[in-house]
Amino acid sequence: MSQQLQVDPAALLAQAQALRERLTALQTTITQLEQARINVRRAIETAKSLASDEILAPTDPDYNGMIMVKPINKEKILVKLGGNIYAKVPVEKAVEILEKRADSLEKQVQFLMKEYDETLRALESIESLLQQLAVIAQQPQQPQQPKQS
Repeated sequence: MSQQLQVDPAALLAQAQALRERLTALQTTITQLEQARINVRRAIETAKSLASDEILAPTDPDYNGMIMVKPINKEKILVKLGGNIYAKVPVEKAVEILEKRADSLEKQVQFLMKEYDETLRALESIESLLQQLAVIAQQPQQPQQPKQS
């Protein structure tokens, strides 16, 4: 006696849609985290350049324009700790804090990229199964022959 597995195409379609939405959300979050990491790296470069008489400072968050400025205090820098909280710390400590933040962001990106890949594989499996179901549905049904004893 053969067993048949019952598959609900509507449930598979809903699951595929949910996976597509998750992929979109993951991609958005990964992009935001990567941009945050780039911004932290820029802050590290700027902090390290404070030893110079003049440093390049951006005129906007996207670095569309740059100006040369003379730092008033080359010994300390304000570092964002989270939310709207900043601390005035020595440059070396600022670089250390920012390096840890960049590392944390990189780990988050790697974790989410792994989740993205797993979600994509799950979606591809479901789409493959849906394609197989479509092929089966298009095949003409053959009447079953009664078994002769």
